[in-house]
Amino acid sequence: MHLPTCIHTPPEERRIFLIAPNAHQSGPQEVEYALVRNGYHVQRITAQQDVEKLSEGVEIYHVVVYGWPDNSREHLRFLRDVGHKTVPFLVIGDSTEANSGSIAVAAIEAGAAAFIPWALGEGLLMAHLRRLADEMTIRRMELSKLPGQIQLDPRSRRVSIFDQELYLPKQLFRLFEYMVTHPDEAISYHQLLQVLAEGKKIYIAPNTLVVKIYRLRRILEDTGVHRWLETIPGFGYRFCPPKHVARLAEQ
Repeated sequence: MHLPTCIHTPPEERRIFLIAPNAHQSGPQEVEYALVRNGYHVQRITAQQDVEKLSEGVEIYHVVVYGWPDNSREHLRFLRDVGHKTVPFLVIGDSTEANSGSIAVAAIEAGAAAFIPWALGEGLLMAHLRRLADEMTIRRMELSKLPGQIQLDPRSRRVSIFDQELYLPKQLFRLFEYMVTHPDEAISYHQLLQVLAEGKKIYIAPNTLVVKIYRLRRILEDTGVHRWLETIPGFGYRFCPPKHVARLAEQ
């Protein structure tokens, strides 16, 4: 069986909502291009109706706000009022603003995770987004927290299973973490390839995923958990722990 060799669709975690009411400014376009270059899918919010479309059935992971004008604050307030109160947001400082210091203070006091002067370049923005992604993983674990037999530590990539501690390489940890946090779900090859690619458009050799899963099973053999990784012929894999086993606890 040959698997897809190039990833074009980023996982949902790499979707960014960019609030930038003035669509004609060059700054928001630069931010959007930078995000796309780094593997993010960007959805612009320029008007109130854009926010209203997101009020139901849309999961939002990150929000980036360009500048701090009244209409941006209003869009963000409405977004939080319709059920996205806990979504972290970053504020990009417009390099043309004369009073960027007071704007930064206002943004932080309003709950921004960070104020990032765009003049410092895209690297700082990407670093903050990676940090938010790590925090989101930990929060997801906390929501799934059960006093159980499997513990994942995303910082050190250590896994504790039945009191046995294992260390997993980065890609194997990502695969195992994704499967453990989506128990009993049929997960397609494409979904897991997205996890491997981390949303980037990179070449992945045929059967790479098969090799990774094989390595993961070999590492897990001593714990017996390798038997919980089921192959779904022609589709993908499924993580099926016994019903009496609590699946996940945050380290």
